[in-house]
Amino acid sequence: MLLSHTFYRSIQSIWLTVALLVASYGTANCQLNPPSIRCISVETNGSVTLSYVTTADTGSAFGGYFIYGSPSPNGPFSLYDSVKVHSLQTVTINGINANNFVFHFYIRTREGLGALSIPSDTLKSMRLISTPLSNELAKLIWNPIKNPFPSTSSGNFELYKEVNPGVFTWFRTTTDTTTIDTNFFCDRIVNYKVIMQDASGCQSVSSIDGERFRDTRGPSATKMDSVSIDFTTGDVSISWYPDSSADTQGYVIYQFNGVSYDSIGAVSGLNSLFFSYPSALSNSESNSEVFSVAAYDSCKNLSPVAVNHKTIHLKANLAKCEGLALLEWTPYLNLEGGLARYEIWYRENGGAFTQGGSTIPGILTYDFQMMSPGANYEFMVRAIGNSNKSSTSNLAALYADIFDKPDFLYVRYATVTGSSATVRVHADPNADTKSYHLYRGTSETGSFNEIDSSPYNPTGDLTFVDNGANADKAPVYYKVAARDSCGIEFFSQNTVSTIFLQAEGGNDYVSRLNWTVCSGWDGPVADYKVVRVYSGIITSEIAGQTSPDTLEFKEDVSNLSTPDGNFCYVIMSTETGPNQYGFSDISYSNIDCSPQEPIAFVPNAFTPGGLNPVFAPVIRFNNDSEYQMLIYNRWGQLVFETKSILEGWDGTQNGQDAQQGTYFYSIKSKGLNGNEIAKSGLLHLIR
Repeated sequence: MLLSHTFYRSIQSIWLTVALLVASYGTANCQLNPPSIRCISVETNGSVTLSYVTTADTGSAFGGYFIYGSPSPNGPFSLYDSVKVHSLQTVTINGINANNFVFHFYIRTREGLGALSIPSDTLKSMRLISTPLSNELAKLIWNPIKNPFPSTSSGNFELYKEVNPGVFTWFRTTTDTTTIDTNFFCDRIVNYKVIMQDASGCQSVSSIDGERFRDTRGPSATKMDSVSIDFTTGDVSISWYPDSSADTQGYVIYQFNGVSYDSIGAVSGLNSLFFSYPSALSNSESNSEVFSVAAYDSCKNLSPVAVNHKTIHLKANLAKCEGLALLEWTPYLNLEGGLARYEIWYRENGGAFTQGGSTIPGILTYDFQMMSPGANYEFMVRAIGNSNKSSTSNLAALYADIFDKPDFLYVRYATVTGSSATVRVHADPNADTKSYHLYRGTSETGSFNEIDSSPYNPTGDLTFVDNGANADKAPVYYKVAARDSCGIEFFSQNTVSTIFLQAEGGNDYVSRLNWTVCSGWDGPVADYKVVRVYSGIITSEIAGQTSPDTLEFKEDVSNLSTPDGNFCYVIMSTETGPNQYGFSDISYSNIDCSPQEPIAFVPNAFTPGGLNPVFAPVIRFNNDSEYQMLIYNRWGQLVFETKSILEGWDGTQNGQDAQQGTYFYSIKSKGLNGNEIAKSGLLHLIR
């Protein structure tokens, strides 16, 4: 029959009392030493193993080592066990719970049945207590085996943890009795124990305690690189930067629906940084879509989602009358390094893309001038960042149902007839033109007013006559506009001018001419020819010729005569050609005259029926319409009167021969320059 532990302890106590009485009766003068306790270890079942250095063999009878213990440092101490073999250096105290309580022990030696030695140093078991601070942190606290440490102790606490079952691994050494440990495990219990080494070769071991570590902290939030639409496939390309967390195993890609995030895919690997969202699932062609990404670790914990990036959604509308593609797009936000500009790219009929313009950040519209009526245009917008990151929008298609603007609208010339101007135009007959409109101005750069119009001409050959030009008073400038059914005008690429001629005479009988330049031709001016004009009729007679940069001419007319007594001219300018349109045109100035100072030659005698039968003056440069000649006899009687320069006095009066003698004449006339000439004197009629 087994005795209870309490009964066993009672018997030991009685036996010890008897031994003490005997010892006090026996050899009281003999000094006994206790063994030196070096280590105290807590076993997994809560038992305690003491390791000690035995006493020297005195040759006397060995009565045993007696182990006393107490859960309190102040006792009372009870006899827990004894060792009867002198050479045995360890003893295990069973039946106690050192996992939950600290126990204090010392040992005494007995010689034979005699006296007991004094107690050894008291060591206490190390109890380790683990306290969780978070899912990843645990605080460890334990007590030393003795304070101060035994002299043979290392003085260092070696900490071990059991990550894998049955295997304790050292992770830290300290002189403190507390420490904090960090573990990142998805879900694992980690046990700890503390060991202190002794110079004797034994070690003190604490109780074991542990905590459950659960890694609920995901990786740090990653950063988006960009979202962009592949114009060849319509797929959305989503890219991001690698996450900075070492345990990142991959990424989950999300689309934001306006309320929550929907997972659209995942990739594994820290450096897997790209995802293609197929066009069959995407709505990027009809609206802007929002995407983000989150990293996940080995415990499947997710990081916070990255800052959203939105695709650029581009819309294109047609402004038919203006021939414009009106482009509008959504902004691109959160581009790494900031946004530098938006670039507008286009292509025609599936050709190569060409950049057509750009805008600064914040400007989300662009008016693109389409130049190819009937072409199929495609547009895309690219956001360009300061760090050269970029994002491309969806493709926006537009059929160029626009008016075909003239490829050319050329004013050939303006020529003067009287005070009017005739304007000749060469227009593109294939343009979508409804009408043509003539504009007049007083200078090439001044304001112009519309003065005439003409309906569409399928030949492209137009002629305008401006009867209100007053081209004989000043140079006149013309340009032409082709107007479509929207009322939009396309102006001619050139402006032409009439040549304005000014001529003047003088007392020196020299005609002086100057004129304005003939401007606006596609080809250069070849020369200026000074052409004579008789009685308002332009002749083929060339009075002179100048180079294109000479705009004046002089002519001595003292020995010249004209049918009407006046010297009139016109300037004819010739274009060097043919020009790019196949023309070599001519332009005429206004007609202008240089009336000279009138000259009168009056004879002083005539002989009717003789060599000089008629009395008449010879007047040059006069105005025949303002002429009068009067003849008086010596008594002051009027004997002849005429207002025709062509009529002279034949020496008769009322059909009868006038008497020979002296008569008085009075002649008045006006020159072509408007100056009056008056002559009077005596004449002799000789028979």
